[in-house]
Amino acid sequence: MKNLLLLLTLVACSASLQAQATASTNQTITTQGVDQLELNLFSPDVEIRETKGSRLIVESHITIEGLSNSALLDYVIKAGRYDLETKSDASTQTLTLTRKTDVRVLMSKGQECTERVRYIVLVPSAIKNVKTNTAQGPVE
Repeated sequence: MKNLLLLLTLVACSASLQAQATASTNQTITTQGVDQLELNLFSPDVEIRETKGSRLIVESHITIEGLSNSALLDYVIKAGRYDLETKSDASTQTLTLTRKTDVRVLMSKGQECTERVRYIVLVPSAIKNVKTNTAQGPVE
């Protein structure tokens, strides 16, 4: 009886596990002549760290739930789905990074996949002001 109960518990736990694919990507951006940084990443999970040097590095950690293999994730990464758009304003010395918002919903086996992107932004110490817009709204 104990073995049957243990078997049923294991089956129930394994049925509740959902497939997911994960990957990471980096983007390096030159920040020469930039005093301010505006991040429009639209993610609630953004970590900002200070670094030496003049290059800004954005690490994107992507998780797609409902996807059992990583081939589709690798394909959309190579296609530029998670590349950030950059805009520099020389008059205000502001660099703006924006996540693409015109991307299509990912589907796998007729089901919509849930995407989560966690960002780690390594900001050069020369940049004095960083403004972040998350999914919940602007945070400074």
